[in-house]
Amino acid sequence: MAKQGINKATVLGNVGQDPKVSTMPNGDKVALISVATSTTWTDSKNQPQKSTQWHNIVAYKGAATYIEKAIKKGSKVYVEGGMRTNNWVDKNNNQRETLQIVVDTVQVISNGRNSEQQSGTVSQYAQQNQNQKQTQPAQQNQPAAQPQPEPVDDFDDDIPF
Repeated sequence: MAKQGINKATVLGNVGQDPKVSTMPNGDKVALISVATSTTWTDSKNQPQKSTQWHNIVAYKGAATYIEKAIKKGSKVYVEGGMRTNNWVDKNNNQRETLQIVVDTVQVISNGRNSEQQSGTVSQYAQQNQNQKQTQPAQQNQPAAQPQPEPVDDFDDDIPF
């Protein structure tokens, strides 16, 4: 058994608005996105029902830069990370609490604006940035190469649970 707990969240859903990206005083970027996931079922009267949950996602440094460049409103994204609770006092002096997922991994599954299949990961973006830093000054004005698509498993296995 683990001596420490496990704090892991996995979300596959659609981004509700363009990312909000800012720069912290130390120069690092932070990005905020909100991702919707939906569940559907049929109720006891045989009527279809749907419930949508919104997940607050926060990313720092390279992941924030990737989100800023690759994700737009409507993008379908896959996110893995740890959950964190933030407490604050609102403008009416009420104590508030928000649950966020802090990004470990983020991947664009598709870009919702043009329905074009796009795929990329934070690690690909970080490698791309590293490659750009190593290029000679004459080459730095060249546009960055787009991340290469990664295969996506559809998980069509017959799993008994």
